Amino acid sequence: MGKEEVNAFIGCGILPCIKHMPGHGRAQTDPHLGLPVLDQSLEELQKDFYPFKQLKDCPLGMTAHIVLSAVDDKLPITQSSKGIEEIIRKEIGFEGFLISDAIDMRALKGSAGERAAKALSAGCDGVCYALGDLAEMEEIAASVPPMSDKSLERFAKAAKIMHNNYYKNNRSEDISRYKKLTGNILPYQEDYDATEVLNRLRQK
Repeated sequence: MGKEEVNAFIGCGILPCIKHMPGHGRAQTDPHLGLPVLDQSLEELQKDFYPFKQLKDCPLGMTAHIVLSAVDDKLPITQSSKGIEEIIRKEIGFEGFLISDAIDMRALKGSAGERAAKALSAGCDGVCYALGDLAEMEEIAASVPPMSDKSLERFAKAAKIMHNNYYKNNRSEDISRYKKLTGNILPYQEDYDATEVLNRLRQK
């Protein structure tokens, strides 16, 4: 079903992003509020890696703010060069454009600029910043280098995939197949977003 969804999005000219690599299902801590730590062995975590391996050709991917003790017991995957290289790039085999999860989440420490720089230094191609604070955005811009040649290459490849498939595919066929798999698609609800979900979780 994940592959069908990815193909349908690309067929409609939308670049999908698989997340959060290498897996968040075992987390007992919400990374919006703290840093999750997983102490399972790499052998056990293969179950978590599996769906991402099946979608490793997706053009975009996002990291998880989560510590895998078996790989790096100090840094979350987003800021761990070992975690990104050994797990996301090699074990999962993802070669697309890698974006950090939102760096303003409390799972990460330091200023906005420090968080962004650490993510890029670890191997992320880009960073996600969600709060929209102008001072922090200026700090981030001043703290990070220009995009590397390798990252630009990955981004160009993703854009090419979207462009080629958008004009080549029968988009109505993609959408029809996706609807058959997923059932009725609910209309967008303006009053229901990630912030609302988080508020509901915190109230319980």
